[in-house]
Amino acid sequence: MTFRIPWNLERIDPHAADDMCAAFFGSALFDGLYRENEDASGIEPSLAADLPREENDGCTVSLREGLVTAAGRSIEAREVVSSMDRTARFGGTAWAFSIPKPTVTETGQLRFKVRDGKHLARVLASPWMAIVPRGFSPSTPDGTGPFRARITHDGLMLVRNDRSACGSSYLDELRIYRASDLSDSLRSFEAARDDLGWHGLGLYDKRRGARAFDAGTVGWIVLRVGRDAGAWDAPGVAQSIADGILPESFAPFRMGPSWPRGDAAAWGGAPVDLLVPEREPFLADVAKQVAASISTPGHEVSVRSENKAAFARRLRDRSFAFAVHAMARPARGARGAFAAILAIDDPNHARLRMKGAPQGDVSPRVLSRMTRLGVLGDVNVVGGVTNDVALPLLSAGGVAWGSVFRRGP
Repeated sequence: MTFRIPWNLERIDPHAADDMCAAFFGSALFDGLYRENEDASGIEPSLAADLPREENDGCTVSLREGLVTAAGRSIEAREVVSSMDRTARFGGTAWAFSIPKPTVTETGQLRFKVRDGKHLARVLASPWMAIVPRGFSPSTPDGTGPFRARITHDGLMLVRNDRSACGSSYLDELRIYRASDLSDSLRSFEAARDDLGWHGLGLYDKRRGARAFDAGTVGWIVLRVGRDAGAWDAPGVAQSIADGILPESFAPFRMGPSWPRGDAAAWGGAPVDLLVPEREPFLADVAKQVAASISTPGHEVSVRSENKAAFARRLRDRSFAFAVHAMARPARGARGAFAAILAIDDPNHARLRMKGAPQGDVSPRVLSRMTRLGVLGDVNVVGGVTNDVALPLLSAGGVAWGSVFRRGP
């Protein structure tokens, strides 16, 4: 199966809160101890041998025997501990704040000082809690999933992993190329060069014999304000700016339902840059719409791309006026959205602030108002696919890539 997307495919890190490649394709490469079952009615074991066993002073989790990655590296209890350490370093502290680091018993089991086994399994079922080998590298990703990955100069090649813990893929290969923009993907799909069209059924016309699919939301595109924004560098301002942009401006990006539009914001300071990470054409095109919406004559906002290291440094130091990037979703619901927002906006205090996380169905646009981050819209996995491809969807959002297959004649 072949297609192309306008996102960076140079690295995949399931523990990074801003890694959208992992949000799209993490299920093809990585497994956690637990996962949501197909109808989203509960949690079932994945790399774990069974559900957590509740005892007086905590819960015990046993791993399945003989687990190895696509590269043949062993997965044991110590890999679970090291993976949780990575999660904490790269943004997952907010989501996993309620479960302390486990200890490893003499028999190789994991002991968690958590008495509620159901809660523990739900937390561990997040894609942010994926298990990877020690020394994991996002540029050479290795996991236990149905595919093994090979990152090339023009995209991402996923090949069937015969060592997969939960079953190998049906497809021999999944070839994902980096598109120069959204039109590139739709043009290739319409011209019958690809099997899937990202965000549509074609550029100029619908491809004959194709059908639409909607795999739901896997994250959000966000606007951030920094120190160079002056008086606009305050909690709630970024979301007010986002709410003031016409929803129609983002129509091609399929970023979810329209929102009640607030007052339009106009930048009145000196000309400034709006930063985006380089080699992210989808984000760059969204950023252009944002810049056009808030610029005024003599007070222009211009889109500027930065390499990943420079972009991360500027965000960490808050040495910017505006920035657009994405954040992945660790779980459905308000707690998942709030954990993602804190991982991006306030990682140093995420654990403490998650203790007051809202319950129920609260929009991310509401949750972000207490931060310097504004939600511009959803990152949705939608588009068109040829009728000979069966595209099973994950209950938590996204495609179950390992279960994709081609129908016979």
